[in-house]
Amino acid sequence: NVRIANISTPSECSTSGFSQTACGFVLEFEDIITEYAMYSQNATEAGWPSSQARTFLNENIYNLLPSDLRSVIIDTKVISGNGDKTSTTTDKIYLLTPQEIYSNFKSDLAGNLSRQLDYYSLKGVTTTNTNSAIKSYMGTVTYYWLRSIYQGFSDCFYYITSDGKDYGGDIIPGVQSLGISPVFRIG
Repeated sequence: NVRIANISTPSECSTSGFSQTACGFVLEFEDIITEYAMYSQNATEAGWPSSQARTFLNENIYNLLPSDLRSVIIDTKVISGNGDKTSTTTDKIYLLTPQEIYSNFKSDLAGNLSRQLDYYSLKGVTTTNTNSAIKSYMGTVTYYWLRSIYQGFSDCFYYITSDGKDYGGDIIPGVQSLGISPVFRIG
């Protein structure tokens, strides 16, 4: 199942260099659709742009969607925190970043380049009010990946824990399989 995650387009969405991932009509899978690693043991570059999860979403998962849905999914400018810098990609389907879920999360370098999705804003999701960030896989509440890398690291992505908190204080390298719960924009 998918839900409407965003319908608003505030003026900041028109700012040059702003991620379009939380702008306009955004649909989000309500729960985790599969488990997957962000990259393999042999990854030579880390980060969302070169991750196997990005390729998996934009090729495999995208192509599994009905053709009438694929025909209305639009290319999205995706800005991600990539360790000590930001990166920009264009994707059909993508994962969220912490600031797109939590209103008070600012640790990611891309934090000022995106905004909280309407769904999470209406639910009042913060780093201490996390119930609406909880997702399950096959009926079991579990961890799921976000697309930004921790500042100061090159291979550890942010993730959401089973209690809806951002990463829970533990570092998990991207080679581990966690939940995948993608979003996409319609236009």
